[in-house]
Amino acid sequence: MSILSFAAKRISVISFVILLTTFIMPIMPGLVYASSSSGSGSCSLPSRTFFGIPTWYEYLQGQPTPPTTGSTGSSTSCQPKFDSLSDVWLVVAAVIDMLLYVGGIGAVVMVIYGGVKFTTSMGSPEATASARKTIIYSITGLIIAISASFLVTFIAKSVGA
Repeated sequence: MSILSFAAKRISVISFVILLTTFIMPIMPGLVYASSSSGSGSCSLPSRTFFGIPTWYEYLQGQPTPPTTGSTGSSTSCQPKFDSLSDVWLVVAAVIDMLLYVGGIGAVVMVIYGGVKFTTSMGSPEATASARKTIIYSITGLIIAISASFLVTFIAKSVGA
């Protein structure tokens, strides 16, 4: 009976970690640094895509584009503005952030895989140890990816401000 309760506690901890990362990953950059897009001549660029993965122009300022000829109304669109060479580094930071998000999603998938391995190990010590290592290494990778993403977001927002 104690083995079942031990397994149930492990699975509940794994489920908590998965749920926590699922809800924290999409809102993480907002927690790190409040974006200030005030200023004349700037507009707001869309910043998130599928699964909360940032866009390549995440840290760039936006500039409104003039309406096209023949269009009705005064709707303007927004496009990324490149002012200097340092803007290239902001794009590089956004690409690194995109890769870190993909790595974080991969780590969550590996935690789920390790949980399935743990559940289906049927008490085999080798399979249980292998599943435990998979879960520990995946959670370690997830923590590294989240920390690195916080760091990249902070640096990019500081440089781009």
